[in-house]
Amino acid sequence: MEQQTNTSKKSLLPILLALLVIMILGVLVSKYSGGVNKNKQNFTSENVIVTKTSSEHAVPAGFLSTIPVELANITESTTLAYPDRKAVLYSVSYVSTKQQDELFALYTAFLKSGGYVVKVTDKSLLRMMYQATKDKNDITIVITPQSGKSTVQISYVVRQ
Repeated sequence: MEQQTNTSKKSLLPILLALLVIMILGVLVSKYSGGVNKNKQNFTSENVIVTKTSSEHAVPAGFLSTIPVELANITESTTLAYPDRKAVLYSVSYVSTKQQDELFALYTAFLKSGGYVVKVTDKSLLRMMYQATKDKNDITIVITPQSGKSTVQISYVVRQ
């Protein structure tokens, strides 16, 4: 009798495992098939005008002149105009021989003296960053170490 019970338990085990796998798969399919549709973003075409600065070592026309930038070290300088949103994004990148901490202190002083409200500060070995706002304008400054140098990326958004 005991041998018959062990045999019946052994024959039920594959069935229970199969049912468990089917239930887990059902939950995963319903979760992710519904989740993908819920989080799917609708992308639309926007009227964007991209302008790269024509002269070397220059910031885009309209870029706030008080933002500290090492003009001689600029690697990229671009303007993205979004007329439908009534906003302009000015983007400047440069490589500096200054260390990350020194640049972080420079931009801390700039934001403080300029009356910006700092929303996000991130200070780590991999990256130092500020996100700040003043009036309707936003500024993001990212400082990344790069073999004895630092790369600085500044994005300045002006809203009308």
